[in-house]
Amino acid sequence: MNEEKENSFWKKVIISIKDFDKYPQLASKNWAVVLSYLIKLLAIFTIIVSFTSVYEMSKQIENGLKYIREDLPEFTFSDNKLKLEQTEPIVYESRENLFQVIVLDTTEKLEENTVQNGEEATQEETTQESKDETKQGNNKEIAQSTNDETIKESEKIAQNNGENTKNSSEEIQNNSEKSNNEIVKSSEETYKEKLEKAENGIVFLEDKMLIKVQKAGQIIEYPYTALTQSMDLQSLNKQELLNYFSGRNLILLYIGIFIITWLYLWMLYFISIWLDIILLASFGFFTALFMRLHLRYSAMCKIAIHSLTLPIILNAIVILLETFTTIRIQYFQAMYVGIAYIYVITAILMIKADVIKNGQELARILEEQAKVREELERQKEKEEEEKEQQKQEKEREEQRKKEKKEEKEKKEENRDVGQEPQGENA
Repeated sequence: MNEEKENSFWKKVIISIKDFDKYPQLASKNWAVVLSYLIKLLAIFTIIVSFTSVYEMSKQIENGLKYIREDLPEFTFSDNKLKLEQTEPIVYESRENLFQVIVLDTTEKLEENTVQNGEEATQEETTQESKDETKQGNNKEIAQSTNDETIKESEKIAQNNGENTKNSSEEIQNNSEKSNNEIVKSSEETYKEKLEKAENGIVFLEDKMLIKVQKAGQIIEYPYTALTQSMDLQSLNKQELLNYFSGRNLILLYIGIFIITWLYLWMLYFISIWLDIILLASFGFFTALFMRLHLRYSAMCKIAIHSLTLPIILNAIVILLETFTTIRIQYFQAMYVGIAYIYVITAILMIKADVIKNGQELARILEEQAKVREELERQKEKEEEEKEQQKQEKEREEQRKKEKKEEKEKKEENRDVGQEPQGENA
């Protein structure tokens, strides 16, 4: 615990970048510590990426507002209908904008009514002409007939002509309806085809919007009725729109975009980076087996997480350079992966070196232990020899004392035998 408190996040970043000899220690860390490090690293990275995304989007929004202010004609929105003062459709295409295709066309319904009225008038004229021709033909046939049979035949002919005229008028009506529908649908279908060819875009029609987002990949129809219900919007014009996207509202819009972008990118990168971690850990695991080094897969995952530190930081720097300068770095993704693999291989080599070093130290320790054991045995033998010598000397000393005692006793006996008795004893 004390070691974890000493190593702050930034210190771990420095260790992960330059201290390869510390990777064996990083591989033995607790999973909670390693995940906390990864979450903080991704949070900082996604903050940088989100800032650059909002910056790019702000430029596009400013360009859009400038276009609305200077080039877009006056418009009004009320009763769920959008009206432009300009009658011709506006089509704006650019790869650099937020939407590659922007179309404003509120003339579709007017064209529909015009087409329908023209077709109805054409239909009525055609029907009337066919009736007049039928009547003239019938009169001529009736005048030429002189008997009842001829009159009956002429009546049958007239009936057939009437039915033919009716059928022809119905066919004309059906054909006119088909052509009318084709003409009415032509503009909307043209815009849909244009959207499908582009990565994204938006089309403003009289009563709805057509939107295509790059991620979704499909065209969504969004009626203005849903917009007015969700935003409580009753009416809007050009000046009100410009006033809305200015000042405090614009700042709040950027803050909202930043928060949403950061949350989205953090979740996206947190999920996608695990694919890199699994690939790096698998590569390191099998590389270690090839080097006859047995490492746990979880330890390789921890090494892989720390090995991605420098690539993530370099990725953030590249994004900043490409956002604020004209510098473009090609094949950076290959470099991103390559750097991580180099770190993993280096960490495995450091662990292998530590294992070899520990083995050598162990061999030296065993050798020293053998020497110490031999020395102890020699000392023990020496002590036993000294004890034996002391014992022998003691025995010799005792023998000498015994001999001296015996000699003394003999002398006393001899002295007692050599004295003559005197006095009464004699």
